[in-house]
Amino acid sequence: MLPRLISNSWAQGVFLAHPPNVLLLQAKATAPGLDMTFGTPAAFQAEDHGDCSLRQLKPHSLSQAMAPPDASKAPTELQCRMLCASWYFSCSLEAHIVVFGERVKENSEPGIMAAKPKLYYFHGRGRMESIRWLLAAAGVEFEEEFLETREQYEKLQKDGCLLFGQVPLVEVDGMMLTQTRAILSYLAAKFNFYGKDLKERVRIDMYVDGTLDLMAMIMLAPFQRPEEKQETLASVIQKAKARYFPVFEKILKDHGEDFLVGNKFSWADIQMLEAILMVEELNASVLSDFPLLKAFKTRISNIPTIKKFLQPGSQRKPPPDAHYVDLVSNILQF
Repeated sequence: MLPRLISNSWAQGVFLAHPPNVLLLQAKATAPGLDMTFGTPAAFQAEDHGDCSLRQLKPHSLSQAMAPPDASKAPTELQCRMLCASWYFSCSLEAHIVVFGERVKENSEPGIMAAKPKLYYFHGRGRMESIRWLLAAAGVEFEEEFLETREQYEKLQKDGCLLFGQVPLVEVDGMMLTQTRAILSYLAAKFNFYGKDLKERVRIDMYVDGTLDLMAMIMLAPFQRPEEKQETLASVIQKAKARYFPVFEKILKDHGEDFLVGNKFSWADIQMLEAILMVEELNASVLSDFPLLKAFKTRISNIPTIKKFLQPGSQRKPPPDAHYVDLVSNILQF
């Protein structure tokens, strides 16, 4: 059973790449007096319409699902996140689906595979972790080069890769990107996690910046003296419960939708879930007074790409330990 993503007379679709080049649609549709679950494969011949593809499909049986004749034109990587499908039901309940989906483009030159994004950072969370979350949510595979010596860090500086002498550093689309916020904004826009217009984008920015403020305190704490660390972590829990979580609880209550902005899965949702899980590592019951955020956490955690990232063995990093703190301190010499 798929998580309920859209209510009333809408339906949700979660798209999964399925070999050989067949797209499977699973959806649950609800309407007054109607509660039906559909798991009907839908076969199609891929057509590229720029960043966003518009396709009209009719459900086929599994035996009718065929790979496109030219497999090279089939999507190579579909974003396994909430790609909305609006279902219109006629009296006969025949479903006509208008699918708004997007391909993750590999390269502007046909026939050439783009390199995976490459992340340069320490073997731990830090400021890179939100970047990992965003790529994982988009279903994008990435490589990592872990900084383990001062010499590696100095080489990146000598090669001119670190614009302001700082990591994270992300190699993507032929660019070497630094500055966490700039990297996140680029990836959010690239993978369509950044709203449909400027008004949605500024709301996403506000919500993301709010959660980053909270997360920054948690990231700083391991590098503080023990007495300062305890004070910081206590402040994090207090501020989460008194300042930050009430705001997001009210946002969800006021608009009554499943996502924070535009009722569509966005960077704000990804960042919010990451923040919630970080605070829960400090206090497991922190959401006890926030039922809508608790439901939000469950809902977002069950989006397929997010669920995969939360599983053991993923590229998600554990909380920092003493070894990580010593390593980072030695490399950055502070």
